[in-house]
Amino acid sequence: MYSKTAASACAALMFAALSAPALAQDEVVYEVEVTNVTRGQTFTPILLASHEAGVRVFEVGEPA
Repeated sequence: MYSKTAASACAALMFAALSAPALAQDEVVYEVEVTNVTRGQTFTPILLASHEAGVRVFEVGEPA
């Protein structure tokens, strides 16, 4: 019983290790640089989120 479990676990780990690079090929990496131009006013922690076109989180002139 132990050897069956160990073999199954080993096979699952090998499958995961071999399939991970295939899944990573569609990965897109974005680099974001935030510049504080408020002359020393501190920021709260930065939050970044991605979304599909047309989604509005904030509107210009409206309170956040």
